[in-house]
Amino acid sequence: MISDAIYKLKAERPELFGPGNLVLDEPAYSAGVARIVERDNKGVCAKTGGPHDEIAIKTSNTWSEQYDIYTQFGTAFNPPGYQVSCSPARF
Repeated sequence: MISDAIYKLKAERPELFGPGNLVLDEPAYSAGVARIVERDNKGVCAKTGGPHDEIAIKTSNTWSEQYDIYTQFGTAFNPPGYQVSCSPARF
């Protein structure tokens, strides 16, 4: 789901990416990934942040999952790196 969103964002907003998968605008990249996750997956909520290099997803208030979506070097992290599950949901 998140990997698909990253690929779609690269196709829809190529100006956010530089050579070598470099993310040129981290806030716009994170917001774009979250927007596409929600747009393309009915019933899924996505939120950026917590920390800034992660995205959180949930389908209910009982749980959420956090994923790293870019690396310490400023490149897109695809596939995203699973970080943690939270119960109840973090957001």
